[in-house]
Amino acid sequence: DSLVTNLVAMRDGGNEADMDYGHRATKAIDDAFDKAGLSTLIDFIPSIGDLIPGTVGRKSPTLAEDKLKSWQLTYLLSKLMGAVLSLDKFVMLCLDDVQWCDPVMFNEIIIYSGQCSRQCLFVGTYRSNEVSGMHPFTTHYNELKVNKHVNVTDIQLSSLAKEDVVTMSMTEMRLPKRLVVDLADTVHKKTLGHAFFVA
Repeated sequence: DSLVTNLVAMRDGGNEADMDYGHRATKAIDDAFDKAGLSTLIDFIPSIGDLIPGTVGRKSPTLAEDKLKSWQLTYLLSKLMGAVLSLDKFVMLCLDDVQWCDPVMFNEIIIYSGQCSRQCLFVGTYRSNEVSGMHPFTTHYNELKVNKHVNVTDIQLSSLAKEDVVTMSMTEMRLPKRLVVDLADTVHKKTLGHAFFVA
């Protein structure tokens, strides 16, 4: 949803280049979808209504009720990505916990990232302690590593040391070490130094 929200902000902002891009992106998305597709998509990405006024959702409260299949959502998101990536701006897609991503959707994201590799940076995070050699994500990830259209860079984050947490606490709170050391010790113990949780 943040991609579309950012497009709305660019289109309605004061920077001429951003406004131009926002209008072109709006047109590209509007041209890529028929009314039924936009109506379905707005149920999942509500800001589509801000981007393309007059778009009304189907008002289906749950996926189970409207029986929208995973592949249909994947298709709609692929069309949305294709429309945005057809323009001359760089796009960064960031997904957390990709190990739990639907395999079909994950493949589509990677396919578009690979096809538009000069315009798209895909950042995916996952917790290695939640992924075994038998996990479906491992298979997809290993396929990515050998895909000639996708460049893969691994960045492993290790746990922060207690002193790192102390330094972060001092910096964020703008307090001397003696005032944050007990708090930092508690934070370090509770988070085991996991950077996402410490921050």
